[in-house]
Amino acid sequence: SCFGSLRGRVHVVAPWRAGTSGTIHDAQPDQQDLSLAMKVAFYATMKPPDDPVPSGDRTMARLLEMALERANQALDKLAHVDGLTQVANRRRFDKVLESEWRRMCRDGRPIGLIMGDVDYFKLYNDMYGHQMGDDCLVAVAGALDSIVHRPADLVARYGGEEFAAILPNTDLKGAVCVAENIRVAVADLQIEHCNSDTAPVVTLSLGVACARPE
Repeated sequence: SCFGSLRGRVHVVAPWRAGTSGTIHDAQPDQQDLSLAMKVAFYATMKPPDDPVPSGDRTMARLLEMALERANQALDKLAHVDGLTQVANRRRFDKVLESEWRRMCRDGRPIGLIMGDVDYFKLYNDMYGHQMGDDCLVAVAGALDSIVHRPADLVARYGGEEFAAILPNTDLKGAVCVAENIRVAVADLQIEHCNSDTAPVVTLSLGVACARPE
């Protein structure tokens, strides 16, 4: 755990200077859409731009274009979602943090950041197995998602058993309140963890920082 003796607690770190380091739902691309998308590309190569298209072909072409658009949207989401927990991945986190930092700089408003680490997660995996470990991470992500839900907020899996939340337009007091709600929500899952020195259940250690970009 990156928080050492602060396991199972909320730790405030201030001031914070951010570098340039959601919730996204399941974005598995539909295989039928992908197949139709390939046909769109093929159709485009077969039809010269100025060649009149019969109405039946125009209808099919429009349907294929719509399928291509859906497939592209699904693939874009897939590139920014964590495959296990279905929250934003590290790539999405980095992009949103940078864009929200700039937006808060323009607006003169604060931005909060929460980092969380599942306590003694390696020991949990050793005790209960990797499948149970995966189930634990999914449950923890769901707990974060249930607390952090404003439109501009973002929950992300930062890496391994680490999670993060970006809270635009949030001061330190507000970010600490959100972090405490997350800590309680994870503990309330009551996921057994016999190897933890913090509690007999899975807990989350959290660090909180806030800054007003300039």
